[in-house]
Amino acid sequence: MSDDGRILFYSAIGVGAGIYFFYNGFRLMSEKRLIENTPTSKVRSLAMGMVEVYGEAHPSKGKLFKSPFSGKDCVWCNWTVEEYRSSGKSSHWQKIRSGILSDYFFLKDDTGSVLVDPNKANIDVPIDFEAESGSFRGKLPATAVDFLNQQNVSTTGFLGLTKKLRVKESYIAPKDKVYIMGTAGDNPFVEDGSSQKNETDIMIQKGKSFYYISDKPEREVLKKYGWKVTGGLFGGAALIIVCLFVIFAYLRIL
Repeated sequence: MSDDGRILFYSAIGVGAGIYFFYNGFRLMSEKRLIENTPTSKVRSLAMGMVEVYGEAHPSKGKLFKSPFSGKDCVWCNWTVEEYRSSGKSSHWQKIRSGILSDYFFLKDDTGSVLVDPNKANIDVPIDFEAESGSFRGKLPATAVDFLNQQNVSTTGFLGLTKKLRVKESYIAPKDKVYIMGTAGDNPFVEDGSSQKNETDIMIQKGKSFYYISDKPEREVLKKYGWKVTGGLFGGAALIIVCLFVIFAYLRIL
């Protein structure tokens, strides 16, 4: 492919990416407005339908996990393993394993507790633990090595040299503050009408629309959404304009 052809090709890709970012900005704006317009409910006063709650995460009976790399107690965890690989003159981190430890947990505020099913939620939790191994990167914790062995991931390579690996995990620990925007629906583990407390018959879950869980309070969630909306709309529009300008210039349409 000639240089001109390559420029046109990448410019066309840029236009497509710009359209995606621009469209995604509107989607994020819609979610942001939903968060802004939904009042935070106390657990005791939850009603069926879309709800917003904020409180502490607590494990349900027998549902406490250990995070695979740092060994911390958690009610939910997302983990990844990456290997540093070289190909010609380029090198990059390649994801080789990933997984989620997840089950029902409770959200508790000063009025009561409600069961949460995190399945299918958009869970926005930053990286809580990260470590690397390699010739000049040190060693992974023993808990991480044990877990990798269980996953059939070797930590050593040619001649027994330590592989260049990077492990990451994000988790929700017991008593972490959690913000949830989701659907309050029927609790399948409680027979209808058998509970004396309204919230016992309810489980927060994925409904027909937005389901979001974060370890940040609402004001920080909205601040992050604001940056994403701005980046999507203005960044996407700018990318479209620049790439179209390049295409039109090379085609001598301008």
